[in-house]
Amino acid sequence: MNTSLKKAFLALSLIILATIIILIPRSFNYNTPNNNNSESPPPPLQTSTNTSLVTSTITKPTKTSNITICTYYYVWYGSPDHPWTDVIDKPLLGYYNSSSPQIITQQLEWIKKAGIDCLIISWWGPGHYTDIVAQRVFQLLPQYDLKAVIMIEPWLGDEDPASNITVYNSTWWNTTLQYIKTHYIDQYNYSYLYQDSRPLIIAFNPIGMKYKPNTTIYTIRIVGNDIDNAHYQDWDYWPDYDINLTGQLRIRTDEYVAVTPRYDDEHFRPGNLLGYDPNLTMHWYQKQWNWIINNTDNISLIAIATWNEYHERTMIEPHYDATSPFDNPYYLYNITKEYISLIQQSQQR
Repeated sequence: MNTSLKKAFLALSLIILATIIILIPRSFNYNTPNNNNSESPPPPLQTSTNTSLVTSTITKPTKTSNITICTYYYVWYGSPDHPWTDVIDKPLLGYYNSSSPQIITQQLEWIKKAGIDCLIISWWGPGHYTDIVAQRVFQLLPQYDLKAVIMIEPWLGDEDPASNITVYNSTWWNTTLQYIKTHYIDQYNYSYLYQDSRPLIIAFNPIGMKYKPNTTIYTIRIVGNDIDNAHYQDWDYWPDYDINLTGQLRIRTDEYVAVTPRYDDEHFRPGNLLGYDPNLTMHWYQKQWNWIINNTDNISLIAIATWNEYHERTMIEPHYDATSPFDNPYYLYNITKEYISLIQQSQQR
């Protein structure tokens, strides 16, 4: 066979092979060589090209209404009480100041391109550093057609379960809600997220342990940890109940489900022994998304924990990872983006 015929035969073979690969339905399993003591790791995706390495065929009935996808977003970096200490991973943007307009702009651009709809902004009270930065974020949201909601953090400290005194009482709630209404809901109404036709207010436990307002003005949801045992929260902050890393999630009030790539605080809380896939080699994150893909008809709200909580290492923001063998700083970001794209495609069918 002469050289020209060989080249023609090779080209035809490649076309046939590519056609077969496209036509064969593929699951979410990444087929790459095994690491020791781990499952097959998914390859890093490239941000500059549409690789479509994550594919799936969804044949289940899907919801007629769109699923809202949020991410917990932290604006405390650069404040005196939240410096870049007790952190072992490095953001691609460097150890940034959350108040920087350039940083906020880049983060919102990434978030929008990932297909995320809403930010759940960690907020530590009127006049706090996070209050100032949160308002800057809200000012920029319309440029990216993003929504946001305030998550009230327990800045007064913990509740004492044995005490009759309620730290987060009705007076505190009334003052706090009025402030949020004036400075966020009224000021940035177009960009504020509504739930059940009312402004959504999220509060982190132990807020809500002893008192939660009964109101028709707002939709108030308590988010936190170990909610099946505590019994007063509405939503998981992250799926801490999945101790065996099965990826089997639990749908909560409002058809809400939380997903996270990992949890690891051993570097600054030694002995806590609460590490969930710290090296990302068990692919817990992918398992959770696979479960979500198969249960989209039962889900209305997905919360990703988190965009940028570096202390507990739950972040999906592009970063240089201290322990993962996957050295692409966009590794978790791209996995998130690909799965969200699949969900969006399923809702258009």
